[in-house]
Amino acid sequence: MLIARLFLSALPLFFSSGSAYAEQAADAATVKPETSSKHEVSVVKLKEVVVLGKERGTSLVGETQSASQGFIGQEQIKNRALSRAGEIVEFIPGMIATQHSGDGKANQYFLRGFNLDHGTDFATFVDGVPINLPSHAHGQGYMDLNGLIPELVDNVQYGKGPYYADQGNFSAAGHAKMTTFNSLPQGFAKFTGGSFGFYRGVAANSNRMGDGHLLYAVDANTYDGPWVLAEHALKFNGMLKYSLDKGNWGMSVGVKAYHADWRATNQIPLFAVNDGLINRFGNIDPTDNGKTGRYTLHGDWWQKEKDYRRDASFYLVKYDLDLTSNFSGFINSVADNIVLPGGIIPSDQMNQRESRIYFGGKAEQSWFNKVAGFDMINTLGVQVRNDMNRVLLNNSNRGVVYHNVSRDQVTETSIGLYLQNLTYWLPKLRTIAGLRGDIFNFDVHAFTVPQNSGNKTDGLFSPKLSIILGPWYDSEIYLNAGEGYHSNDARGVTATVNTYKIGNNNFAPQLAANGLVRARGAEIGFRTEAIKGLKSTLAIWYLHSASELVFSGDAGTTEMSGASTRYGIEWANFYKPVNWLTLDADFSLTHARYDQAQLNQASDPANQAYGFHIPNAVGRTISAGATLNLPYNFFTTLRVRHFGNVTVDTNNPVAPYSTTIVNLSTGYEMRRKFKIQLDVLNLLNAKNYDIAYYYGYQTSPASTAKDGIVFHPIESRMFRVSLMYQF
Repeated sequence: MLIARLFLSALPLFFSSGSAYAEQAADAATVKPETSSKHEVSVVKLKEVVVLGKERGTSLVGETQSASQGFIGQEQIKNRALSRAGEIVEFIPGMIATQHSGDGKANQYFLRGFNLDHGTDFATFVDGVPINLPSHAHGQGYMDLNGLIPELVDNVQYGKGPYYADQGNFSAAGHAKMTTFNSLPQGFAKFTGGSFGFYRGVAANSNRMGDGHLLYAVDANTYDGPWVLAEHALKFNGMLKYSLDKGNWGMSVGVKAYHADWRATNQIPLFAVNDGLINRFGNIDPTDNGKTGRYTLHGDWWQKEKDYRRDASFYLVKYDLDLTSNFSGFINSVADNIVLPGGIIPSDQMNQRESRIYFGGKAEQSWFNKVAGFDMINTLGVQVRNDMNRVLLNNSNRGVVYHNVSRDQVTETSIGLYLQNLTYWLPKLRTIAGLRGDIFNFDVHAFTVPQNSGNKTDGLFSPKLSIILGPWYDSEIYLNAGEGYHSNDARGVTATVNTYKIGNNNFAPQLAANGLVRARGAEIGFRTEAIKGLKSTLAIWYLHSASELVFSGDAGTTEMSGASTRYGIEWANFYKPVNWLTLDADFSLTHARYDQAQLNQASDPANQAYGFHIPNAVGRTISAGATLNLPYNFFTTLRVRHFGNVTVDTNNPVAPYSTTIVNLSTGYEMRRKFKIQLDVLNLLNAKNYDIAYYYGYQTSPASTAKDGIVFHPIESRMFRVSLMYQF
């Protein structure tokens, strides 16, 4: 109603004169046409594209193409308590990051009614390098953000929905582009110590080198956690980046390194806790563990003149993972009558490994001109990527591999071409029309099961359209529609037989998955800055995902998933009423259902039933907080994080669950030299689920399998103290 009233009241102004609002919509940058006078005809001239330094308090009226686009800056990040680096995505309104395993593993992500697992349907880039990994050993689109150093993130540029022409694979629900600093105003050294064996040291600095800047940083972190089995998590990060800005052109080149190893406490059955077999921080299999590494070379170059801008980037990444997990105890081994030498009945533990090299790049040019009297920005871009991956799935028992389920050499190549036109039809009307085409080649050489070798190609076109009305009274209205997609695991695309059954040479036939799965979305949005200090957005959205077959890295097979429809509403607010107080409050409600009833995940036939609910779809999120910059350089941040109405299976066998956590940060900064900060995570010591599932679990070969909640708890209240010296 508020949107409609504002639109009607402003309608007489729609055709009024005024300067045009130009933007480079592909990445919401500041590109505005210059005019010598407000009464003269505007002529588009390229100004500096500003992305670095933007944050949530930046004015975005006249710049974005949807209400669900925005920026997060270091100003928001620096004083907020983070239990894990991957929680940086929680600055994006409506997004949740949890964990169901050890801290070295990628987070579990949730947005707009999607259980994104470890990254499917949400694309993330760090300094232009794609983080999502297709055909991954553990999960399609695996997105591990543990390699981030939060203190060096300049900003996070995000967008939700499939409306952006420069976004391709894994971006149907949304995307985030994270940019690190090119230089630092001051070097710093920081040490943090806290509960449960948490210790972290990070140091960074930048120096002038020639005409550019050289930034360098190191980060080391160890953590045991509240678990009965101490994690002994150990992480190392390093970063080196050289950047150059010559006014009308610039470049950067950087290297990053990340390594981690850990012991994991995976999700456990609730009945085992209720029966007193283990406590909520206990485990069924103490031999679960993991180690991983990512080593990156990346670079970019840009050039701008008065009527065009060019950008190009490249990346080369070496990635490894060795992950051992047991999510169901002994239920599969007992059901399949598997016995090892010596009469040992093994657990359901699996070992997933991969060694990958991937490389690619992007080139884009935008022309700023006038056609038929209308100011326009036309953009042409191309993106290429090639992944070469040796991936294994093994059965293991107590950390020892005893059977190879599959060993594959996967090569996946993709090319994306996109066109985008931004036209200023009237002073209060602009449109952004885009068309994207993608083609993928999936090549699999299956060594263990040669029948699953193959080579397939798939492609699609994705149209996009945004209509922006305004601004009036520092407010805009957005109408968005578009199509997007995610790719399926290459092993599922070429598969002809099921490889999961141990020792069974008479493999059952299996239907191959589609290479690319289409999604269609639409959104009506509103952005206003009419009240001084308040930046508020409202979005009503819809997203439909087509029927698909999704490869399960945990089972080594494809599983049917029906078509689904999601819709919801998001309201995001950032308010700075006075210089010393910042308030933010973000709310989202989502309805997510399968289009047709799907069978639940119960192992007992007596409990099997069909339902329309989508497991792990989060129906409600709330994120709110207050930051006070107090006299005498004291500061305090208090935040509440809530996600609720989470269903665990298709037929809703148990009531949906909710989780609420309160975090506190407070500290003192002296003369921009010394800073001390206390973080209290889970201030109220809540005992909710970090994540919960519903399926069958068997705790030992002699016990009885039971269907029920299988969960990973949120961690107990913990204290962390940080000391920083700036130089």
